[in-house]
Amino acid sequence: MNKISRTANKGFYYILGISLLLGIGIFGFGIFKNLYLLVVYSFLYLIIPLLTISLLVVLISNFRKFGFLSGIKESSINIFALILCSALIWFLQSYAFEKSNRINVEIINKTELGISNITLIGRNALTKIDTLAPKENKTMIFKGKRINYKTENDHENEIRLLYFFDNKWRENKILSGFSRWRVIDKDWEIKIQSADSIELKQK
Repeated sequence: MNKISRTANKGFYYILGISLLLGIGIFGFGIFKNLYLLVVYSFLYLIIPLLTISLLVVLISNFRKFGFLSGIKESSINIFALILCSALIWFLQSYAFEKSNRINVEIINKTELGISNITLIGRNALTKIDTLAPKENKTMIFKGKRINYKTENDHENEIRLLYFFDNKWRENKILSGFSRWRVIDKDWEIKIQSADSIELKQK
């Protein structure tokens, strides 16, 4: 490698290392949450362009020195490192999104009858409790915390509670109308008071 190629190669790994540390810090440990947008813009407008330029310099240098196929072979470590780092950051981002997109919902049966097929549905999520005895309570994890602003049907952001009670299917809308845009930032407690009456509290 010539001097420019060596510098580009070092820069590539330095930038890749910084990217990985930022990805682990943000998505793995929740660091820099208040600077999330700044970090995202840094990735888009600084880190990714620098990575692309440095990799192109290394590739072109290896193509000139070794030819196309041998140049690809010589650059395979860089390409593999980039793919591995990108896959790891993507995995951490997916994990962080799933972890942050959930709340604990405690369902309390305040009636004198058993309730079955208790289903909380909405915001692309569905969680179910099979049965709930009288005066019993159970906690479910609901993975529908985030509002889907990109949907063309904003009613998909509604959240409904379905259950079978007293030999009849019941439905209660938890978030509907204007409240379907409500931001969920705390766990919920839902009390089923009677056949068609529920009470929602944030914990």
